[in-house]
Formats: sequence, structure tokens, C-alpha cells
Amino acid sequence: MAVQFGDRKVMAMSMYPPEGNPLWEKYSTRVVAHTLHVYSRHTFDFPYPVAWSVHTDRVGMEYPMVAFNGGRPEPDGTYSERTKWSMSN
Repeated sequence: MAVQFGDRKVMAMSMYPPEGNPLWEKYSTRVVAHTLHVYSRHTFDFPYPVAWSVHTDRVGMEYPMVAFNGGRPEPDGTYSERTKWSMSN
């Protein structure tokens, strides 16, 4: 998903296993785009060309263009609001 910052675009992207669906396919890239806008509004425009959210069971590590995030739906495809909203941490 392209996120506009002035005259340039940043690509918001996600990488996740099939087990992350339907949560990740529905929300992950949109969460990245939203996060870019919110943080840029409070600091400065995101300076890199790409921002990735990568699904992992080891959350809490971020790099300039990559955030490793958790959150996986239950086997029946349901998920809590807490799991959904924790994707943006």
C-alpha cells in the first residue's frame, strides 16, 4: 500500500504466514500505513522508502524499516480486540 508523504510515497508492506489470516490479510498493511501517518504527525515524515510488518512469535524488536509483530487468530479464525490492536505495537 502506497502512503503519500508530500511529493513522495512510502510503501507499507506486510509479511505473514497463512496461519495469520484472516487477521493479517485484513489489517496488517493498513496498520502499517496508519502507524506511519500517526508517528509522522508527531515527529517527522518517515524517511525510508519501505515500512515492513513481519509476523513472528518473538515480538518487540524494531529496525528503521522493519517491525516484528505478533498476533495470530485462534484456529477457528476468530481473534480478540486486544490481539487485533496489538498489531500496531
